[in-house]
Amino acid sequence: MDSITKFLNSISYKFPKGYPDINDPKDKEMLFEIANSLLEGDAEEAIFILKKELNLTDENFSKLSSVRYKLLVPRAERYDYIQKIENIEDFEYDPNIKGSSIGGVTYKGSTFLLKPSGAQGRASAGTENEDVLENEIKKYLEMGATNVIFDAPNKSLTIKNVTDISGVGYDVAGGKKADVVIKGDKTYPISIKKDNAGFWESSDSRYKDVVKKLSEKIKKGDFAPELVFKPFVDKLGREKEGINLMHDDRTDTKVTGVIVTDLPNKDEESIIFGSDNAVVIYRSYSSKDFKLVDNNLYIEVSKIIEDLKDVEEFNLEPILNIRHDSTRTATGGLRATVQPENKIYRDSKVIGNKVEIPYNKTSKSLLSEGLRYCLEKEKPLTEHVYRAGSKAYFNLWAEARTLYSRNLINVSGTDKEILTETDLGHFGMYENKKVPLDFIFEAEYQGREVELNKPKRGGSKKFFVYVRDPKTKNIKKVSFGAKEGGQRLSVKLDDPAKRSAFSKRHRCPQKNDKTKPSYWSCRLPRYWKSLGGSKNYGGFW
Repeated sequence: MDSITKFLNSISYKFPKGYPDINDPKDKEMLFEIANSLLEGDAEEAIFILKKELNLTDENFSKLSSVRYKLLVPRAERYDYIQKIENIEDFEYDPNIKGSSIGGVTYKGSTFLLKPSGAQGRASAGTENEDVLENEIKKYLEMGATNVIFDAPNKSLTIKNVTDISGVGYDVAGGKKADVVIKGDKTYPISIKKDNAGFWESSDSRYKDVVKKLSEKIKKGDFAPELVFKPFVDKLGREKEGINLMHDDRTDTKVTGVIVTDLPNKDEESIIFGSDNAVVIYRSYSSKDFKLVDNNLYIEVSKIIEDLKDVEEFNLEPILNIRHDSTRTATGGLRATVQPENKIYRDSKVIGNKVEIPYNKTSKSLLSEGLRYCLEKEKPLTEHVYRAGSKAYFNLWAEARTLYSRNLINVSGTDKEILTETDLGHFGMYENKKVPLDFIFEAEYQGREVELNKPKRGGSKKFFVYVRDPKTKNIKKVSFGAKEGGQRLSVKLDDPAKRSAFSKRHRCPQKNDKTKPSYWSCRLPRYWKSLGGSKNYGGFW
């Protein structure tokens, strides 16, 4: 018996016919009154719990209807409140609830929209942290300030000969992080964080593959034996197709997230400082933080973050938190956010019911079957199990390139060349068609099919290779190596000193044009086994 039927049975005695007749206007009116009274009770109960658990007051709640309220909290703390509320029994976060840019929380039949306390919107000057900073600096520049000094307990930042400050928080292209840019002796991009900021970034794009693979692993039961999916059921008892909730199968309790620690330094630097290498400054600004002394504007701030040492000092290391989101059907209801460590841990213990796993373990556990086979068997990636040109083939090379760039796998020889010098696994557009890049496939040269990018013996010189000219898209035959030379080539190839001397003499690292003989001469050792030699050699000549 479903919950609605149970409810109707429990109230049937109140109606003259012994059941609610929805075609009877009086029965219908009575039914709505009963339902609304119950829902109002849910709302009152929810408010009582939220006040108790979060130390809130009546001022934090604004009634919209009997079952719909605004939950008013500081703008920068809304995600912090979401995290806290998610850990309270029977409360659910739904980012898709209309009425708030970040959604709201539900409790039984009641809804609470997460709204910023005070004035809303960027047009309200002085309400946003960056607006306060920008407006105050501009005011003091007009009063004669020329130098701006951010003064924190851990360090200071002096910007000389300041002429302007502008808000740029809207410009996030290419991974930029700055909220304002201050123009002085040079340009200073500044990322502004309130003292209690709870998020580094929303990382759906950055960790898209990680989240997708995690979802697939959980579905198959291959990630962790205790971590399973259960269908997402809305407040009306309906299952939402494609959306699941993580559960601990041992305790049958909801898992609020999978947290991934020890992110690579490259990721941490990108997440915190961005492509514009912004300085991160923490402060919930007020006018009292600004003081003009002669031509120096001193701004009192809480901390200044310029490198990963500063991040570690304040326990702000980025932690990937893969959490529920009912709008993410492509990933089974999961999304990626990155939070500072001090918002994930309290007294070295994880806050809430979360699964904890280091990044390298996560990456390795999420390896595709083909890549795991090569790594576990210590086989070159070129000895994969997939058909060349298949979807799995291209996915393997794309996956390997991502892991190699993050120093999570070691490769050498031809594998390293492919990952560092080609775009194999990626696709581009040619004549309005999506085509694989740097894929070794058969092409036509002078009326016959030939294999590209694979050196062979013979021709006008000692070796030759067919390549596609990237400019003309035509197939070209490139001959290289002295016809009469190389009698003791195997001996020379086996000597690291001779290979190194050849590379330096011919500047091999600078030879990047596949249509030139020098490119292939420098890389000959990598193909030596296919040319009849005993083995291949990594690197250049």
